[in-house]
Parts: sequence; structure tokens; C-alpha cells
Amino acid sequence: MNKDKLADKPIYFGSNLRFLRLKHEISQPQLAEILGYKSYISIQHLETGRNEPSVGILKKVCDLFDVPTSMMLFVDMKNYTEEEEKLADMITEMIMGLPPAKRVLMYNTLADIYKIFKEDNDAKSREIKIGKIPNQGSE
Repeated sequence: MNKDKLADKPIYFGSNLRFLRLKHEISQPQLAEILGYKSYISIQHLETGRNEPSVGILKKVCDLFDVPTSMMLFVDMKNYTEEEEKLADMITEMIMGLPPAKRVLMYNTLADIYKIFKEDNDAKSREIKIGKIPNQGSE
């Protein structure tokens, strides 16, 4: 995936970290210790987006919660249904069975599809919020 496409995507790491931590009933101090931080403040900063994770921390978090990196970064997990999760698990298993070069191609394709659907849904949402403007005069 090129940098332009990646830069256009919202990053959900912080909110997903908080969601997963609470789902697994882990406190901020406990998570800080697991990840090797000296203070829970580091976890607060990651969850609020004040700090971004290093690649090492991203990997540790994904391993800890058994979540693919792409999902940790680009999917809002708190709005994720069980059906969507099962489908994502099935797709992830299929992708992981591919050779590495095809795996990258598949991830890029899925990211592009996600972006198209997200933009389409955002456009529909704006239409619903705005609605039609009534005719302001006679024609």
C-alpha cells in the first residue's frame, strides 16, 4: 500500500486499544507492565492518540489480543458486530494461506474496497443529515 492511501485512512489504534483492554478486563497499569512501560500514563497517551505506538508495541498489542495489525489500525472495533468478526476471521485465514506477495496484494485490494464502501456510506450519511432543501421561491 502506498503512503498516500495509508495517510488517507483513519487510525483506530488508540480507541481499539482501550476497547480491547476493557473487553479483557485489563487495567492501564496492568497493560503498561505487560508491554514494558514504566507507567500507565503511557497507556493513557496511546489510548487518547497523544502518542503513537512503535512498531514493536503495535506487534505486542496485536499478539496479546490476537488481532491482525490491519484490523488494529483501520477497523473501529467497538462498532464491529459478531457476524463481521466471523467474516473477518474467515477472510484473514484465507489471506494468511496465500504466498506473501499475493497476501500483500490482497490486503491492498481489501483496503481499497473498504475505502470505497466507507466513502459511499459517508456520502449517504451526509445526504440523510442534509436532506433536501425546500424550494425557496416560485419558478
